[in-house]
Amino acid sequence: ELAQAALHVCGEPMSPAAIAEFTGALHAEAAIRQALHDNSRFSRATRATWALSRWGLDKYGGLFTEIAARIDSAGGSIATSAVVADILATVPDVNESSIRSYMGAPAFVVDKRTVRRRTAADGWPPVPPLNSVRGVFHPRPDEFRIAFPVTADLLRGSGQKLHAAPATALGVHPGSERTFTGTPCDVIVYWRLFSATGAGVGSLRPIAAVLEAQLGDTLVFVFNARDATVAVQRITLADRRGRLAALVGPLTPSPRAALAHAVGCHLHKLDEFLQRRGEDDLLPLADDPSPHESHRGREVS
Repeated sequence: ELAQAALHVCGEPMSPAAIAEFTGALHAEAAIRQALHDNSRFSRATRATWALSRWGLDKYGGLFTEIAARIDSAGGSIATSAVVADILATVPDVNESSIRSYMGAPAFVVDKRTVRRRTAADGWPPVPPLNSVRGVFHPRPDEFRIAFPVTADLLRGSGQKLHAAPATALGVHPGSERTFTGTPCDVIVYWRLFSATGAGVGSLRPIAAVLEAQLGDTLVFVFNARDATVAVQRITLADRRGRLAALVGPLTPSPRAALAHAVGCHLHKLDEFLQRRGEDDLLPLADDPSPHESHRGREVS
């Protein structure tokens, strides 16, 4: 009722913050935002503002929807500059870089200076080599180990981004998802057609809670692409010796050789290769004479 009254009096779309300020209910901004999302009396007018549904304004469905609508209205293909200009004119609280970023979503194909919907004949865009991605290790044919730093977002339950290369290796392509069974819960890897940032992984909060993960720790997910299973291991910041074994698996015939194999490079090029990946901090672990003797990570599978 508060939000409806504010919009009625002002007569134009408003943001939740503006409604809270106008009504003097600064403490209730979160509740106002939730009410706008949940109640059919309101419709989203732009990225940040809401209107009364009875005003009959065009509903804003997000940049992906805005781009797709303009492609369809133009008969299937439209100049990227025209898309940018029209969206900026009608949705003033978005920026050009965001629009162009969404035009790079898997659902679209940018060809020279035009954009269109992707078709089956186009296939999916190529992804970089798997071994170029930091935090990804491939010690066995069907085994992929992916390290996720434990951040505030992860502990809060936010989904985590996943690079396109490991997502593809796990059998997940744009427009699909795959569930990997494990304990204490399953892990869902997905790749939305409208995503401008690649693939993602569902909330890892339950796993972090069971393993008592803290900020600064690392969770290593051992995916089996053939069986669609996953085992998870926590590495603490202080566990230098256990870190390498958790990332690459058994350290045979030597830690350095195992690391080179897991990242897919020649042994004599390991130092340079890890520097390019931004993981030269692993080199001292590989030179440790017995990093496997103190493998203290807690694992569930």
